[in-house]
Amino acid sequence: MDSIYQINPELDVPIYRQLVDAIRTAVKKFLAAAEAGNKAEALDAYKLAVKKVDQAVSHNIIHKNAAAHKKSQFTKAL
Repeated sequence: MDSIYQINPELDVPIYRQLVDAIRTAVKKFLAAAEAGNKAEALDAYKLAVKKVDQAVSHNIIHKNAAAHKKSQFTKAL
């Protein structure tokens, strides 16, 4: 797992943990669908993963450039 999705103990509050867990889940589902070759499922999971990464940026969980990098990687995997 990438380090940008690890829990920061200084920010370990319920909403923060909830967002980080949602990001991890969305990314795992997308990567699993992409590796399985299921295009329809991967596209739906891609949209959700991008949405969750953008939410993380808006809540200052990850940097906007890191988010852009991850979204680029998702697009390549699609």
